[in-house]
Amino acid sequence: MKRGSETILVVEDELTLRELVQHILGRFGYHVLEASCGPEAMEIWKERKSDIDLLFTDLVMPNGMNGIELAAQLRRPSAPQK
Repeated sequence: MKRGSETILVVEDELTLRELVQHILGRFGYHVLEASCGPEAMEIWKERKSDIDLLFTDLVMPNGMNGIELAAQLRRPSAPQK
């Protein structure tokens, strides 16, 4: 079985689903960082951006930022990239 080694930032407001995704990805060798909303994901990004290889996000989330807006924020030149 192929195994991953990358770090994935999973952003999902529903705890049960977030835990399930983390469990599945973890079983395949991926390191998973978890956030429950866009602003929380932005904080993790600021601290760990050089470690994050992939963003896996819900589209509809609370706290005023959806998944598309989150991805756009992380791609901005003002948000330092890897």
